[in-house]
Amino acid sequence: MHTDVPIAHYMTAYYFPQGLLTSCLQSYSRMAGTPIDEIDFMFDTLPQTSPEGLARLTDGGLLV
Repeated sequence: MHTDVPIAHYMTAYYFPQGLLTSCLQSYSRMAGTPIDEIDFMFDTLPQTSPEGLARLTDGGLLV
């Protein structure tokens, strides 16, 4: 059983994707010590890359 957080998430595979996004906000809120009501999402479009190249891109964020 794997206990690590995946590097990237395939959004359409989730039955309730809002739950994934809310948990991302909660995790970031706790990590940054900022109230969850004061944070929001920022979206960047990345070029298609291999899974090995994704490991270095995340710094407290979520790749979808």
